[in-house]
Amino acid sequence: MNAKTFSIGQALEFGVSTLKRNMGMSIGIGAASLGTMLIVNGLAETAQDHAVLVMGFGLVSQLVQVFWSLVWIRFALSAYDAQVLRPRELVPDSKLYLEYLAVSLLYGLVVIAGLFLLIIPGIYLAVRYGLVGFLVADGRSDVLSSFPKSAALTRGVRWRLFLFMVVVTLLNFVGVMFFGIGLFFTVPISMFAMALVYRRLAIQAESERPPIVAPPSPQPA
Repeated sequence: MNAKTFSIGQALEFGVSTLKRNMGMSIGIGAASLGTMLIVNGLAETAQDHAVLVMGFGLVSQLVQVFWSLVWIRFALSAYDAQVLRPRELVPDSKLYLEYLAVSLLYGLVVIAGLFLLIIPGIYLAVRYGLVGFLVADGRSDVLSSFPKSAALTRGVRWRLFLFMVVVTLLNFVGVMFFGIGLFFTVPISMFAMALVYRRLAIQAESERPPIVAPPSPQPA
């Protein structure tokens, strides 16, 4: 019997309490991410008459978004683990960034393919493989193996995970309604809550593994 579960309310409470303890760093990361995105988008606005430049800045914008997404995950996991990291320690090396970029692209393609078939398959795939980014960012998996591992972690809790994703989406929508300023609070709450869900499911999955029994030692003749 699958015993994996988590509490949506507890995850959100953890997100709020963790934000209170890490308010400075959270606002700092939020401001840095917003600032870089505004710069890139501003440059794209000035190059509207040049299609190639617009496409180039669009690509840069996506790469920057992936970078900050990875930083947020690393920050959220370190906060859950009660680790005190300096800002520069949250910056990923090139290898990890490329792996996270690759898994993000594959995840997006899988979800889009499911949405093209029908809406429900796309949502199912989004939930089933929703932890691939955390697995790669956490160093627990490479790009390809993160998909079966995410499927294993989410098995038995996908309906609850879907509800959690809906709640988080609505939470960030509320943040957008307050002139976007609310995102400085709702984004970190969402990421901290997601870190708790990921860690809990990973721990529970480890506990469900059958113990490895060593083969009996050969008896002396």
